[in-house]
Amino acid sequence: MFSKTVTISKQGGSFAKPADLAKIISLSTAGAQVLDQNTSTPIDVIYDEGKLHYVLSSDVSAPKESCPVAFLDDGIRVYPTQINKISLRYYKQPEGLLATTGARTAALPKFGFTVVGAAEVYDPLTSVDFELPEHYVPEIVTELAAMIGINLRDSDVFQYATAQQTKAANT
Repeated sequence: MFSKTVTISKQGGSFAKPADLAKIISLSTAGAQVLDQNTSTPIDVIYDEGKLHYVLSSDVSAPKESCPVAFLDDGIRVYPTQINKISLRYYKQPEGLLATTGARTAALPKFGFTVVGAAEVYDPLTSVDFELPEHYVPEIVTELAAMIGINLRDSDVFQYATAQQTKAANT
């Protein structure tokens, strides 16, 4: 759910990072499919500018098209510079979800509320949920319940409650 793959073309001297990039999983040259074989080449990522300098000035380990390297700064610089298209697999930043519609939004998660009397009352119109895969919900509910002192020994309790909520929503 949080991993993405994009193909990026060079703009100027480097490749632009996606706006939602959190962490790079892998980089490779874009390559092509030839007779059921992918011709892409993995790109080693260097995070230390000092190491990049040594690699670029080395006669032995200088980057070549069969063994490219990349350096991350404001963009992604790939060496040798003849490479014009890369494939980037990465983890994206989770987005917010509007509490009323479930639509994705760039807004950060927040608990919206109004004050009624002396009590704070949940307000879905001003709330933003955090993006989370559905298969984590039972585990999180069980953990939150344990934190407030409720012991859910059996996941069947959660599954029953979920089924009841779904049943009520469909009627």
